Amino acid sequence: MHQFFNPLTEVEKAVLRRQFDASPFAQDKSNRKPTKLAIFDFDSTLFLSPQLSHTIWHDLLINAVIAENMLGPGWWRDVRSLQLGEKMQGIAWEGYWNEDVVEEAREAIEDPDTMAILLTGRRYHPFHQVIPSMLEAKSLDFDLIGLRPDPEREHACKWTGHDDLVYNPPSVFSSTMQFKQRFITHLLQRVPSLRQIRMWDDRKRHVHTFLVFLEALEQRGVLDQGHVKHVLAVLPRYNPQWERDVVERILSSHNKVLEERQLQPYTIVPVPTSTVVVLDKRQAAQLSTIFEAHHREQCSKPRPGVWAGVGVERPEFFGDHVLVSSSPSHHAMPLTKIGERYDIRVIAFSSAAGDSLVLQVQLRNKKDEDWCDETYLLPLWYKPSMSRALTTLTYHWQRLPAQDQIILHGKLEHTYRLGLELLSKPGKRKLEDSYKPDKPTKHL
Repeated sequence: MHQFFNPLTEVEKAVLRRQFDASPFAQDKSNRKPTKLAIFDFDSTLFLSPQLSHTIWHDLLINAVIAENMLGPGWWRDVRSLQLGEKMQGIAWEGYWNEDVVEEAREAIEDPDTMAILLTGRRYHPFHQVIPSMLEAKSLDFDLIGLRPDPEREHACKWTGHDDLVYNPPSVFSSTMQFKQRFITHLLQRVPSLRQIRMWDDRKRHVHTFLVFLEALEQRGVLDQGHVKHVLAVLPRYNPQWERDVVERILSSHNKVLEERQLQPYTIVPVPTSTVVVLDKRQAAQLSTIFEAHHREQCSKPRPGVWAGVGVERPEFFGDHVLVSSSPSHHAMPLTKIGERYDIRVIAFSSAAGDSLVLQVQLRNKKDEDWCDETYLLPLWYKPSMSRALTTLTYHWQRLPAQDQIILHGKLEHTYRLGLELLSKPGKRKLEDSYKPDKPTKHL
């Protein structure tokens, strides 16, 4: 038997039955018999869920915050990842919704022949009040809100015998995908009139798996038709202050638990991540003035298939440094030493994915007469989520005439991201920096 159709366990049946019986659909006494099922994912599909930015945080800190039981329950299990402030709550989280998907959800909700549900891997605890309130504020009255019931009850963090700090209880379902498939299987048993399923999801891997799952249901005669719509994931507007506040709260609460155990707390520290030539003061503003009109024109061009609402992530200006090496190690530096002064010559500009605008430059040590043959990137505008991809994007350079080339000045320095002081704790994985020196980020 295909793994999709292994019989539901008694425990699975019980939690899914309780969830179904408490839904508006089950409470409705009109005895509806819908033939179509519309299933909407929440994070990055219906709602523009905030995430941590690599322009602020070191990769190891981001991974530690996301991971379950490392610095807390884990980003996707932590209610603070959706606490965007009373102001946002008062305006129904305006700017955080993918309005195209919201409109499709409204159409499904209003269709009497469709059962419209929200199905998410967000856990019943702690999200059973938060997400329904958000949907209510947006006037999205789904027939059923499917939160992963792992757990159904509140759970206090506890220490194991090996000094491991565990925030989350054991799960009934091994993964979000298993939960969603078992949820759908149970729902089709409870509402046998359903013959068509349409799903909305942002993750390509999930889209593929669901397509295979629905096709298997069709082959078994359970469904007449199944379809999965891939929604291009969109992030909300860059909000560094909110990110700093939420990470500090997560770390503070975790440290309190550690201190009660007389264990040393974690500390946020700047961690060197790359080598750059930092422009002299006011020169970044000069570049912004010169290229702003071109960037605005570029951003005004419509991009088919991409929702561009009020609150979506947009390119931010970061144009104060030249990328030299993606490693802080002196072994990876193609130039001399930290603190050396350089002239910078802007020879071309290019746009790239995500409305990025990047300059191509040459460098010359103040002690030398000749410009280096290698060229480097000086990114001006880009979406924060694109920061790690800048050196891998394809650029179509528009060369500047010699008389229009711009001469700037700067100093070779390290860039820093906020990370965790590397502390070894009993029973915990050590947060070690596993990066190896990269090749210089030069572009020909």
